[in-house]
Amino acid sequence: MAGSRFGKCKPLHGTDGNKNRWKNIRAAIVRLRKRQNKHQSRNCEIALSNPDHFMKYLSPFVFCVVFSLFVCSVSAQDNNPGAALLDQATEEKLKAASIDDLGKVIALCRQAKKEGLSGENLNFCNQLLASTQLQRGLFNAKRLVSVGPNLPPNWYAVRTSALDDLEDAVTVLTDQPLPFLLIAQLNLMPQGDPERAAEALDLAEKNAAENREMIVQITLLKVSLQDDPLKREELLAKAAEMNSNTQLMILHAASLLDLKKTDAAIEIFKKVLEKEPDNINVMAMLIDPLADTEQYDDAIKLLDALIENLGDRPKEKLLVEKAKLLARMDKTEDAVKLLTELREKDPSDPSILVIRAVIHQQAKDYTNALKDIDAAMRILPDHVPYRKQKTDILFEKGETTDARKLAEEIYEDDDDDPQFTFLLARILVVDKEFDKALELVDKLRNEYGEQLNLTGLNLLRIQILSIAKKSRQALEELETLFGDDRENIDYLRIKGDLLISLNRHSEAVKTYEAVLQVEPENEVVINNLSWLLSTSPIDMLRNGKRALELAEKACELTDYKKAYILSTLAAAYAELGDFGKALEWSQKCIEIAENDPYDKERLDDLKKELESYQKNQPYREAKEE
Repeated sequence: MAGSRFGKCKPLHGTDGNKNRWKNIRAAIVRLRKRQNKHQSRNCEIALSNPDHFMKYLSPFVFCVVFSLFVCSVSAQDNNPGAALLDQATEEKLKAASIDDLGKVIALCRQAKKEGLSGENLNFCNQLLASTQLQRGLFNAKRLVSVGPNLPPNWYAVRTSALDDLEDAVTVLTDQPLPFLLIAQLNLMPQGDPERAAEALDLAEKNAAENREMIVQITLLKVSLQDDPLKREELLAKAAEMNSNTQLMILHAASLLDLKKTDAAIEIFKKVLEKEPDNINVMAMLIDPLADTEQYDDAIKLLDALIENLGDRPKEKLLVEKAKLLARMDKTEDAVKLLTELREKDPSDPSILVIRAVIHQQAKDYTNALKDIDAAMRILPDHVPYRKQKTDILFEKGETTDARKLAEEIYEDDDDDPQFTFLLARILVVDKEFDKALELVDKLRNEYGEQLNLTGLNLLRIQILSIAKKSRQALEELETLFGDDRENIDYLRIKGDLLISLNRHSEAVKTYEAVLQVEPENEVVINNLSWLLSTSPIDMLRNGKRALELAEKACELTDYKKAYILSTLAAAYAELGDFGKALEWSQKCIEIAENDPYDKERLDDLKKELESYQKNQPYREAKEE
């Protein structure tokens, strides 16, 4: 006879002695339901917290769903051979106190289904099995996700067991966010399935509803799966709106830095420091963005505060960073003084010498730069990075012969450093070894194209061809590379330069004008356009007044310190007939060039310009083809 398992219906084992026990169960279920609202918000936290209390505090939905179904819905059907095993599984579930006990329940449920269940008995068994697998899966998952990177030796077996249980459970219990969240976390471990992790996170987010804490956790996991920096930032911004947690704010700021949104990142870092003024990690993260945006005073102030907060802990590395920051502020003397004090404390440390050498190099004090790098090399004579730094200093100083000799010695033993290969190519260009330079650039394009920016390497090749007087080939390669891309500033600028080399001045003027429409402060293009307007052999093209305006603007942008721009200013005055001013600026230009290794090669051309002005003649470029 079919009917309810309770009251007047057939008792579980056919005895009246079970009635009182099932009354107690009903009372327990009522108490569970009353507790449900009280603990609902703590479900996820409890489930992932202390394993010792896990069995006691499993999410109330598991018990309420299963036992409500058991009390109210399940009918005894005499033609269900597995019913007795189902009854036994139910009893085991009620007294389960360990993972092994849960395993017994699962085994009994599976055996009951195997022997035969139908109707509501089968439905109840599926619910009981799913909830028990969920309980065991949550417990095993907790054993892994709570330990961080230090996984136990048997982690793979535990992960496999947890995933099997959770995946089975969510086929029945489809509306719970926590199991999907854990499925994602387990699949993000080594040898997991990232695609399944992404699917599980979407389902967890769908089920999380208004659980803001869980949605933040889901979002952070989605960030870890995202390769697109823009989408990462969008996800972190969304999470930050839901939760003002400082760690979340720091991650958001870091993602903005990846996108070069430095000002926005700085604002977030500052808000974190308002909440946690002694957070030394955030202080350290904020210093570089402040310096990159030339907020040097704020950066120094923050660095000093960071040094003070370290107390008795070592500060040498931070003091070195302060010296570098002072150098960026053009306070070379203060930077060198600070490094010298650090050097006196530890004369055996060559790294201070190398940093001081670089600061001297940046200040164009090549004598002291070489002195320091040589001192470092006496401590570590065969240290390749120090030898490479010396090569760079020699090259900047204009000692190309010594630089090339040292560079080729290093390259013979170490030819897989793309940055140093690039330096050697530059040295070869100055030595007019264009074929060898092109060979190195082609090697960089083929082996390190993605790492070094293939477009940049292609442009370097084109520039070398131009310097080698192969402007026609260079222009052909440039147009093959870019087509007719009128929005690419590098393309347009280089094209203009090549057109000048080919004496196609009218086209060059139009190309430069197109650049200035997009970048009106581009000093190189302003200078080159001014030069053409002053020196072109095409009478209709020259415009002395505009040439002077452009030349003065280029000089202002470079503080009147670049020889080639002062040369252009002299040409503009000569075109207007003011040869006194032309001579003045031409002579100043030659003085700067004589003291700058990069300009020395152009000295002959600059002197020819001066001779023209001494004859009261404006300078003229070659005639157009």
